Amino acid sequence: MSQSRWENAAVELLTEVSILGALISTRIDETEPVGLNECRLSILMILSRNEVIGMKRAALEWTLEDSEPSVAIEIDTVIELGLVSVSGDDLLQITALGRDTLDGAIRALMPQFEPALQDVPIEAMTQAMEVVREIRRTLDNLPAE
Repeated sequence: MSQSRWENAAVELLTEVSILGALISTRIDETEPVGLNECRLSILMILSRNEVIGMKRAALEWTLEDSEPSVAIEIDTVIELGLVSVSGDDLLQITALGRDTLDGAIRALMPQFEPALQDVPIEAMTQAMEVVREIRRTLDNLPAE
């Protein structure tokens, strides 16, 4: 069965986005922001896109595809650091400090990525961001298997 050009391009796009996500996550330790590591960065990134409504702990663990005790410990740690709060209805939400810490961590990584991005027109980056954001929104709303 032959694959279409569209399918091949979609597979390549998802592969590149996955690699980029992994590269960002693994480099976070080099930035030395307040108490962040790869798992805590992921927690903040997930909650930053759900900040208005918050997220239940079980849903966050499902999104991280991990219910190991280590993830529970990391969630407790970001709460203790003041990066995440827990509301009365047990929803986890990123705090202003959490947003600032996440922003600082990503900005600290920029020098590593800037050479590759500096010649990309803003229109192309905006279009790429819209495509990636739509893929993320679709995946966020997939039911648990």
